Amino acid sequence: MATLDPRSRRAYLDEAELAAAVLLLVAPEDPTLEGEDAREAVARLVDAGGVRDGKLEAWLVELVAPIARPELRALAESHSGGQLWVVASAWMAAPGGTLGTLAEGSKSELAPLDPALLPSALAREVGLAPRSVPGSREPLLACISDVEQAERERGHDPLGRLMAQRRCSWRVTVTNVVETRSLAVVDGGPQGYWLCELADAELEQVRLVPAASDEVASRLLALFAPTVGHSVVTELTARVSRSP
Repeated sequence: MATLDPRSRRAYLDEAELAAAVLLLVAPEDPTLEGEDAREAVARLVDAGGVRDGKLEAWLVELVAPIARPELRALAESHSGGQLWVVASAWMAAPGGTLGTLAEGSKSELAPLDPALLPSALAREVGLAPRSVPGSREPLLACISDVEQAERERGHDPLGRLMAQRRCSWRVTVTNVVETRSLAVVDGGPQGYWLCELADAELEQVRLVPAASDEVASRLLALFAPTVGHSVVTELTARVSRSP
């Protein structure tokens, strides 16, 4: 069942409830809302106090509006242990935004988010933090299949050692009305952060480049340029540059 907290302006919704809320906002006459699953989802929203007389409550409108008509969307994904999952989604539409993160069961926690705080919020969700930089790390060039094999076998070559000590890999993708940008990073634990760049699409080769945490933060911020101000850049860079 949907759980709503008007005081903190947070909503805990499953996929069907969120889809129903979006349709109630932008297309209340959509025949999809007549389907059994949609009717049940709307009923749960009504029971939770989020819908009255077929309309979303005002505070819920503010939360759902950026999701329904986003000017910018960000997606943070993490890969570890052979599994890929979405750790956070964010939607921005003037004057505000909404952050969606994993909650209990199949629900997402939706919370209001100041657009200026989006890069910091995503950095937190993917675990970007101060990290000491091991010395004498050289870039690695490998086929994607070799990386996948190294994940399974964890050999003693540089790539195998990196994959053996890896905490996770994560990717942040930002889409606006003009373009899509993305940043892929391997969190190598004691081996530090590694930027993952496509070296040759035809040969399916990637280049893994060692990077300090402040450089990773700068790359993350660049996904949003020029939408973030100097104060945001300064705050995030300073936070991830502090000694662990």
